[in-house]
This record gives sequence, C-alpha cells and structure tokens, in this order.
Amino acid sequence: MPCLNEAETLRACIQKAQEVIHKHDLQAEIVVADNGSHDGSPEIATARGVRVVSAPIRGYGAALMAGIEAARGTYVVMGDADRRRREPATESRRG
Repeated sequence: MPCLNEAETLRACIQKAQEVIHKHDLQAEIVVADNGSHDGSPEIATARGVRVVSAPIRGYGAALMAGIEAARGTYVVMGDADRRRREPATESRRG
C-alpha cells in the first residue's frame, strides 16, 4: 500500500484489508510503503499491526515498487491508502 501523508484515510484502508483477509481466512501480510510521510502515517500503520517499509525514492511508482519488493508472499495485491477509486488501466492491442 503506497503511502504519503495518508493519516486521514490509512486506518480505514488497513481495516478494510484486514477484514477481507480475515473473512476469507487468508494467510497474508499488509505492507505500507511509506514515501516520506510527516503526518504520522507510519505510526498509524504500525499501531494497526502492519509492516511499514521505507520508500526513499519519491513518487507513487517508487513507493509501489518498494512495497512489492518488500512483500514476502507469492502473490501481491495492491491497494491505495487514499480510498479513492480509480478506473482500471486498459489498453487495446488490436493490430
């Protein structure tokens, strides 16, 4: 979960992920890749039992990659910490 100053929404995002993990009886971890927050986001995540890793290179993509690289599981599911819904990126490859 890439994160930069998401204190307002981070708790809810972590809680939602934890609910899904529990509901489906999954063995999973939640990783917050912090990109230099100064609003207490890393402390919020740690208090919720989430592993926080530092993403020292600034930018959304860098934070995303830092989280993926830190993940210990076989599969990675990405979620944002800002609770905004985004349309999936699609691209047509018709030739």
